[in-house]
Amino acid sequence: MKRFAQVALFAGVLAAVGAALAEDKILFNVFTPPKAMPSAKIILPWIEELNAAGKGFLTIEVPTQSLAPPPRQMDIVTQGVADGAFVFNAFLQKRVPHVQVALMPMTTATAEADAVALWRTYEKFFKAKDPYADVVLLGFFAAPGGHLFSLRDDPLASADAFKALKMWSLPGYPAIMLKNLGTAVVPGPAVRMYEIVSKGTVDAYCCLDLADSYAFNVAQFAKSMTVVPGAMFSASFSVFVSKAKWNALSQKSRDLIASLSGEKLARRSKGWDEAVVQAEARFRSEGKRILEAPPALVAALRAAAQPVHDEWVKEVNALGVDGRAALEFYQSESKRIAAGN
Repeated sequence: MKRFAQVALFAGVLAAVGAALAEDKILFNVFTPPKAMPSAKIILPWIEELNAAGKGFLTIEVPTQSLAPPPRQMDIVTQGVADGAFVFNAFLQKRVPHVQVALMPMTTATAEADAVALWRTYEKFFKAKDPYADVVLLGFFAAPGGHLFSLRDDPLASADAFKALKMWSLPGYPAIMLKNLGTAVVPGPAVRMYEIVSKGTVDAYCCLDLADSYAFNVAQFAKSMTVVPGAMFSASFSVFVSKAKWNALSQKSRDLIASLSGEKLARRSKGWDEAVVQAEARFRSEGKRILEAPPALVAALRAAAQPVHDEWVKEVNALGVDGRAALEFYQSESKRIAAGN
């Protein structure tokens, strides 16, 4: 009996040691190439910091190739193909209409400010509605605002000019806004815009920031950029893990991830802002013009954007959220954060 007790005690000690040595592992899918802004400036540095801080108890692994195309990032997490991922919020328009607030035209300050403002807006207005019911939301990050690029000698400086244009645009809100101006829009994903722009199929393109314009190799065709107050569009992204994986993690791992996510994750968007500053210097050095949109054009753009804002407010009102208050809070927070307050 005594020997049995000793064996049982030894087995218990081994089990405890094994549990202490066991690492939590998360398979986190990254669909963007390593040099793309979301990877290089935000997600991969965030994962590196988590792995360094979690040495011995938490490891986050990234597949060598994406496990699914961009729109299916949440699907592969809910289906157990990956434990975590991030996704462009426009792909969540039906699943999580709430966070489309950050995609509204003419609401952008900076990437960092927008991402932090979105997190605070989520916490204040959306979290109680549990819009990410299928996953555990870790945070957001954002891109700088996208503007208007002319491939012609004349810059885009009047609303009348848009009626005679064929313009490439990201689909969704910016395309709707441009159509409201009477523009012939050629919508599509950014990864396919080069063939359209390079062949001269369009006269202009819209809604990418300058860093991405160079990344997608289309800045070379632009002769000028018209800067719109609040921007034409700004991309934002959600970062999440599956509920099953989150619940299986040790409390120590969950605490570490939480401590480096939320607003801290959003703040990483600053790297994207810095890349745009460098891209603007390059654009000017190539002899290309950057001009501010004239007041009459700004007024016309605001009028074209208003139906987009109103439709989103109506949609989230139906979900039990005060859409107007959420939109106003998001915009005021973004401006306040960008101003350093």
